Amino acid sequence: MQNKKINNLIKISLIALISGFIFLFIKIQVGLLFIFTYLILGIFLNIKYPKELKKFRENANKFAKENKERKFLNKKYSIVHIDGINVAENNQKCTLTISPINVIFTDNDNNVLDEIEFSKIKNVRILQQIEQSQKEKSPVYRAIIGGVLLGPVGAIVGGLSGLTSAFKSDKKYYIEIERPEPDDNIIFTGCNKDIQELNKIISKRVSMELKKQ
Repeated sequence: MQNKKINNLIKISLIALISGFIFLFIKIQVGLLFIFTYLILGIFLNIKYPKELKKFRENANKFAKENKERKFLNKKYSIVHIDGINVAENNQKCTLTISPINVIFTDNDNNVLDEIEFSKIKNVRILQQIEQSQKEKSPVYRAIIGGVLLGPVGAIVGGLSGLTSAFKSDKKYYIEIERPEPDDNIIFTGCNKDIQELNKIISKRVSMELKKQ
């Protein structure tokens, strides 16, 4: 009964807050009154029911976290297989899908190439490869810029500075899924954003499975 009362008070305070922001654009006095009501209810709840309010916040955060994780389930990621899947070639384009219990690799025709249960994964590692490429600067372009800024002398200086070279670094990320048998480890890559996202999701699922054991 008490929990129901607290939930109702929290709902009223949230409605007051939302209404306050809406009415700020319609009638400021009414908007401020709603916001003031929200603040009063918030202070009352923190003083009268601190433990219950703390539990409510924890449950709300847990629900938000689970809901965020749920959107990644059954999402399809485009990856490139490097090693570990016997029926797949090196550098073969595949699709990776995360289900609640496992990781599924499929080819472009949706044929299953491999499946790994989270409980069978020993570890997940993200690997980084840095490629450096030499980038030549144009002496002509530098001479033009130097001439515009400093005149004839600047053109000479600008042209000479163009003879230098710069190195450009490109990072490439890979994931290695470690199985009980080292020879069965799977390595794959993809766009860096997806790889970093997958590393977090798979690592968390594996960690949850280890806690159950």
